[in-house]
Amino acid sequence: MSNNCVVCGITELLTMHHVVPRQYRQYMEEAVKSHSSHDLLPLCIDCHDRYERHAVQYKKHLSLCFAAPLEGLGWIERPDVGKGRRAASALLSQYVDKIPHERLAQLRTTVIEVASQHVDLFSPEAIECIKRCSDKKSSNNSSVFSETRILEELSVMETHVRSPEFRCHGDIVVAAVVTGIGNKSLCNQCLKMVCDGIPGLVTAWRKHFIQHAQPQHMPDHWAIEYPCEQQA
Repeated sequence: MSNNCVVCGITELLTMHHVVPRQYRQYMEEAVKSHSSHDLLPLCIDCHDRYERHAVQYKKHLSLCFAAPLEGLGWIERPDVGKGRRAASALLSQYVDKIPHERLAQLRTTVIEVASQHVDLFSPEAIECIKRCSDKKSSNNSSVFSETRILEELSVMETHVRSPEFRCHGDIVVAAVVTGIGNKSLCNQCLKMVCDGIPGLVTAWRKHFIQHAQPQHMPDHWAIEYPCEQQA
């Protein structure tokens, strides 16, 4: 393969582009994953960025057809952590000295209550701080916040996390194609993809790349219908 962008032909600032995105290919069987060099092509950064805008739209289309949100399925929301995160951020703010004393006391109480409920999410150092703060009779005593470890960790804590049943967008799409199960409202293209199985998904992405990237310098051996599995 020549060392130039397959779209515009320049030889500088190249990146390797996966025609079939890794977020799908990683969930395919090994015979397909190990035979992926055909769909690894050099693109310059500008052409890659232009095509990726189209690729994102196609992923959104697949997410609707296969009920596979791009952010995945199986998130656990933690609204109390969000409340504690906002309180901690306020106490770390450079404007904390402008917050009324009564409001400061409320924020500190919120931080300690949330931290005490989610001790397992903190580092050992922060857990020690939480224990000391919880032992104080009055949570509005500013001295309990002489260490900022609790605030620093809580202020960046995730407000939603993956559950044990979490599934990525690519996993859901590939499973639907393999099992032949998709939304009842599949478009004609996705319906054909399901009928053809994994080769259909691979072919669909190849066609999408050719249509939207409009490459002018493709390798001679490259073909849309090239087998996606190693031939025996």
